[in-house]
Amino acid sequence: MRSIPEKTLEHWTSLYATYRYRSHAALWWPTRGEDVRVGDIAPGLFGKMFNLEIKTTEASGTDHHAYVDVAQLRRYLASPVPTYYVFPLPGWVGPIHLAAAGPWRGGVPKTEFGFMRSHGRWFGNWTIVIPDYALYAPIAYADAHGDPVKDHERVFTVDTTSAGAPRRQRGLYAAPSSSKLTSWSWREFWELMEVCGGSSAMPAMFAVSGGGGDGPVHRSALVAKIAAVARLEEATSPVFYAPADRQAVPTLDQEYAPIAATSVAVSGERVRDGADDRHDSHLTSVYLSAAQIASARAS
Repeated sequence: MRSIPEKTLEHWTSLYATYRYRSHAALWWPTRGEDVRVGDIAPGLFGKMFNLEIKTTEASGTDHHAYVDVAQLRRYLASPVPTYYVFPLPGWVGPIHLAAAGPWRGGVPKTEFGFMRSHGRWFGNWTIVIPDYALYAPIAYADAHGDPVKDHERVFTVDTTSAGAPRRQRGLYAAPSSSKLTSWSWREFWELMEVCGGSSAMPAMFAVSGGGGDGPVHRSALVAKIAAVARLEEATSPVFYAPADRQAVPTLDQEYAPIAATSVAVSGERVRDGADDRHDSHLTSVYLSAAQIASARAS
């Protein structure tokens, strides 16, 4: 059974982004079968865009297992817009609403965990974010060496009887290529994303003013453009840039290539009818304004 409903996590994460940024962010929740174009998300806004894929874990005894749908991950890597996977790290036993989780809930209603008022049980304290390129690295390694890849690979297991970090599996995600799986805590992710990643160089799709030509540019130049357009009273329509190599580990000077506003940011493909809906898509597209980014970088 699911440790916590994905739909609940999806709403909590969206509420957090809404309260944190208010008018400086735009959100979209693609429906099954919907193709979302780059220019559809926030036309006329300067800033940057990324996707959040919300995943839950599966409760099994005192453990919670986190899985990734490999076909879905490959599809996200084919999009110009980077996707970040959001996973819970449950500290309770079994599904959160059942009696076994009662000691962890401590008498706090489960509906309160979406808010900081929940006496230390706020979801942001037990949620992590993993970028798509990091999740894909072990799969690319397996592909290159002819090793088998399952449809759904287990990324990690949380053992609620231990206070240690989530343990890795024996298979794909225990290989040397995933020994340093990049991740951030929920709050850390947003703090870094809104200042354009700092030294971690979090990838995103940038929407900046024109004039940079048709060729690739370095990420550092795009960050500088974000600050510049935030100061403009009037500007031309945005020009969109995305990482030239979506599978690469990002750097501050990573190359970004221009993309058309008509490019598909989110593909309409979804889980086949009758398939296991535990691995369906729970995607949120997020657009942060240049004004918000410039303000965060200046503070």
